Amino acid sequence: VPLAVLLGGYWLSGLFFVSPMQAIERQLMAADDRLLRGTGVLAAYRASPQVVHEFFEMAYVLVYLVIPAGVVTLAMGGHAGAIPRFWAIVLLAEFVSYGTMPWLQTRPPRALESTVWSIQSRSDIRRFNAAILDRGSIGANTVPSGHAAGAVGTALAVVGVMPSAGAVFLLLAACIVAATVLGRYHYLVDSLLGVVVAVAA
Repeated sequence: VPLAVLLGGYWLSGLFFVSPMQAIERQLMAADDRLLRGTGVLAAYRASPQVVHEFFEMAYVLVYLVIPAGVVTLAMGGHAGAIPRFWAIVLLAEFVSYGTMPWLQTRPPRALESTVWSIQSRSDIRRFNAAILDRGSIGANTVPSGHAAGAVGTALAVVGVMPSAGAVFLLLAACIVAATVLGRYHYLVDSLLGVVVAVAA
């Protein structure tokens, strides 16, 4: 039921998207230019081997599984009593991210950047991610990133009860957050704000 509520909230937030706020988009892109392009991070990623791209694209796919996996981990670990708190953290983090849509209406950077390097276009996992987004996403960018907020919120909710398992979730969350930025699914500011929202939740 909480998963259905989560998905419903995400799709409903898309109804508030009227038109992109280009001034905000330019500010977000300018931050990426300074912190990712200016430092050579994106260039290094684009020049990296195909396996690196596949790794981060797979990490992005796992964002859809990490939240239910957190619930299953707590239940199978004998901590079913921690599940209500888990959902309180995750839903709060996610709904804060979705709730900003009326005031922060932007498109994802992948929709604005005309250059898609060939190494990504050859990725089957990249195409799979694109197909999911084309069919299931609201077509708008959430600021903060719901992907980052959900993944980090899940990890923090698990690590407080099961530290060893939580460490694995934290590592996975870090990979997901990096994937949102490197794959140009989110701006850097989006993803960092998603982490902040999850910590606050």
